[in-house]
Amino acid sequence: MKKILIIGSGNVAHHLSIALKNSGFEISQIFSRNLITSKKLASKIRCDFTNEIEKVQDYDLAVLCVKDDEIQNVVNQFDKRPIVHTSGSSGLSVFKNQKNLNGIVYPLQTFNKNTKININEVPFFIVSDDIVFKKELKRIFLKISGKAEIIAEDRLKRIHLAAVFACNFSTEMYSIAQEILMAENSDFENLKPLIYQNFKKIENNKIKTLRTGPAKRKDFTIINKHLETIRDPRLKKIYQAISDYITQND
Repeated sequence: MKKILIIGSGNVAHHLSIALKNSGFEISQIFSRNLITSKKLASKIRCDFTNEIEKVQDYDLAVLCVKDDEIQNVVNQFDKRPIVHTSGSSGLSVFKNQKNLNGIVYPLQTFNKNTKININEVPFFIVSDDIVFKKELKRIFLKISGKAEIIAEDRLKRIHLAAVFACNFSTEMYSIAQEILMAENSDFENLKPLIYQNFKKIENNKIKTLRTGPAKRKDFTIINKHLETIRDPRLKKIYQAISDYITQND
């Protein structure tokens, strides 16, 4: 499989298409309903682009990089050649009516087309019901990353859940912290040394031992003072729930 069709022109499509191109694969075309972003991406990797299914050129493998709620509709349009999607949560059920080779290649990373990523460090998790096909997918993605692993579908769902906690939820915590500081005319920059130091500490892989703060110490006096300070009832519930989890699972 050397000729690859990229379906989508967003953040994931941007990074994967460039990585595959740089690893010796031919990107036959970018297929996307957004002609503006697909044209920009196609110009970077010097390939054709289209938003018309009738104009899709010959390819060996289609890599689907679209939002989860669009996957099923797109899959139904590509039922003749091998195809994979890149979602960690949609599963193989989107292919239930397909007879072509299919699977999942989930890159465990948050992507932004304007942010450089060392793709060789990104873990790729591969799922497929076809033994030969998933081995071929592993061969392909080992060329762009040093980490490509074949796993069962139920494991993928749990890995994606872990990624949500580690990335999406932690980012939201930073956003909440920033809003609290802004209300006090304080700069988020003041928190960055603390955040960076915490990242350095988690490299020892014994994360639970790194817990600090009032919940870890079971200092309910401080916890109650914080709860009194929080005005937003939604944030109060978040603070209480996390504090309860820490105190009860230490």
